[in-house]
Amino acid sequence: MKKLLLSGLIILVLGYIFFFGGKDDNEYFTNYFNKMVIAGEEKNSDKFMDNFSLHYKDENGFNYIIVKNIVKKVFGKYEKMDGMVSDLSSSISKNENDRETAVVNMNILATGSNGSIETVILGLNETPENVTVFLEKSMLGSWQIIRVEGVAKAEY
Repeated sequence: MKKLLLSGLIILVLGYIFFFGGKDDNEYFTNYFNKMVIAGEEKNSDKFMDNFSLHYKDENGFNYIIVKNIVKKVFGKYEKMDGMVSDLSSSISKNENDRETAVVNMNILATGSNGSIETVILGLNETPENVTVFLEKSMLGSWQIIRVEGVAKAEY
């Protein structure tokens, strides 16, 4: 009887993980963007850009190539990079092509420093910038950033 009850419990837990993922969306996307922060702190532009779709296009008219060039320029400008993501919320739905899309709203503070001089790259003074990131799940199952809103256009 105990074996039957234990087997049933295991099946229920595995079924929940299989059907519901085992992690909530906010936790998943917090980890996703924290990995991008780490790539930024390592100044690894290729690893950072792995998260962007080649079809990226934002409200400033930037595409994938422009964003990649900005990221390389910013990473090359500073000796040290720091970043922080907070207050993240997300929602997932399907688009008109029946592909999963996500909208993630969060606060981001990114700084670069040369010696003792620190510059805020994203945010204002010590206040993080609120941005909304739109992602689409690729055919291979990974999430790709297709658009970002709320980032002020600046001189890089």
